[in-house]
Amino acid sequence: MIDNINNEELIEQYLLGEMTGARLEEFKLKLLTDDQFRNKVSMQKAIIQNVKIEGRIAWKLKLEAYHKELDTSLMKAEQTKMRAGIFQKFTRFPIKRYFQPVAATVALVIITTVTFLSVNSSSATDRIFSEYYHPFSSVVQASRELPNNSPSQKDQAFDAYNREQYSESIKMFTNILSYGSDETAIFYLGNAYLSTGKYKEAEITFTRYLNEYKEFAVESTWYLALSYLKQKKTKEARPLFEQLSIGDNDYRKKAQDILIKL
Repeated sequence: MIDNINNEELIEQYLLGEMTGARLEEFKLKLLTDDQFRNKVSMQKAIIQNVKIEGRIAWKLKLEAYHKELDTSLMKAEQTKMRAGIFQKFTRFPIKRYFQPVAATVALVIITTVTFLSVNSSSATDRIFSEYYHPFSSVVQASRELPNNSPSQKDQAFDAYNREQYSESIKMFTNILSYGSDETAIFYLGNAYLSTGKYKEAEITFTRYLNEYKEFAVESTWYLALSYLKQKKTKEARPLFEQLSIGDNDYRKKAQDILIKL
């Protein structure tokens, strides 16, 4: 029996396609009926997939480093011959006199390189955000009602949102929410915050949505991950992209692409 299973090896056996027969049927049945167990399997699947992605990247970097090291070794052999001749020619020169300027130059190169890598890493998250963030369309709202508000309030809020007047829509959605919690208003408020560069506010809003509602759970997970990414919180963003990358949703391929780029 696979009741109350905790065995990661058994889950891994299923994910690798090594499980057969009655045990496989029992495993699939538990997946369909046990939400907690299904979450464990999804998490294990995300870990395995991420290891594969990281492994491919690691091997690529190792191969590149190997070729670079090979080229460097050949170059060093030639440079050693040249330095031997130059050293013999200039041994009468005061070496200490020239050491300090060279050391300063080397230090400057190191500092510049570290700064460049840091800035480049920071700008990478900005580029990913710009490439993948698009405000969620509100066309679907034509057939939906905001239960705690009159139609005129709803129409005004979404009209401003559709005309990309996001700052104005923020005021209206906030006003709608002052009458009570509302699912669609919270979700689109988060998008309006993202579109106006208020990334912390967007993070708080989408987190609130995921704690209270489910209809736009996948979409809110996607936008929450992007809000983390824009704030350079890659540690918080990565698990959300991993969750989306293994699910049956519209963001699966995009999440996989972002994980590789990260």
